[in-house]
Amino acid sequence: MRRLAVLVIVLVLMVPLVSATPYWFKEGIYAKYISRGQMLTIETNTSDGYITYACQGIELTWRVLKVTGDRAQMSVLLRGFNCTKSVQKTLDEETAREILRRYQEKYNFTGGECLEISSQLKNVTICENSYSEVGVSGRIGLTIEEGVGHLFNESLIPETPSWGNAFELDLKTGDIYVNGSPVGKNFLWTENPANITGLEILPGLQVENVKMINSTALTYYGDFNAPVTWPTRT
Repeated sequence: MRRLAVLVIVLVLMVPLVSATPYWFKEGIYAKYISRGQMLTIETNTSDGYITYACQGIELTWRVLKVTGDRAQMSVLLRGFNCTKSVQKTLDEETAREILRRYQEKYNFTGGECLEISSQLKNVTICENSYSEVGVSGRIGLTIEEGVGHLFNESLIPETPSWGNAFELDLKTGDIYVNGSPVGKNFLWTENPANITGLEILPGLQVENVKMINSTALTYYGDFNAPVTWPTRT
């Protein structure tokens, strides 16, 4: 089971629903989760590789766009602050060899023992089956083992990444729809965080555990500390 936090999921504790549309559920910002002053990780799997952002703070905003009867149009936005980015990618041997060959030619490596080159800007080590580079802006590593290439690229230059999505919420059943297809269940109104352990939020994305952190969620119903659920993808 590999950890994958496509989004950092926020659980908002509130009173149970009395009706399909609570009186406090209205258009505008419904809930905002903010966490600063501690290192948090956002992980995602893309065509460019397995990307990890280590952020000094995150902000997740749930916004109600429109409420019509028992249906609500909603959007969610996740932002990271002062994040460093690292990418891990698996390559076939042919592609990895071609990349490694370029590095070897650049530094005139002809084989034999590893070649080490040091300067004020970076330190480079070139071998028959690997390349590594450590500099002030980050580090790069490429290794080839058992016919598979492993590429690692970490940037130390801060970024502010963001991800957004829109969905429709059925206020009667709690079902979440994306482009008309059901993808999960709403868990914003839960009396006990333990009740959502094991809940499948999206296809293949389940709540593994729930833990409290020092953060504040702002909603129309009040401001409070919210627990955070860390999901895993099977």
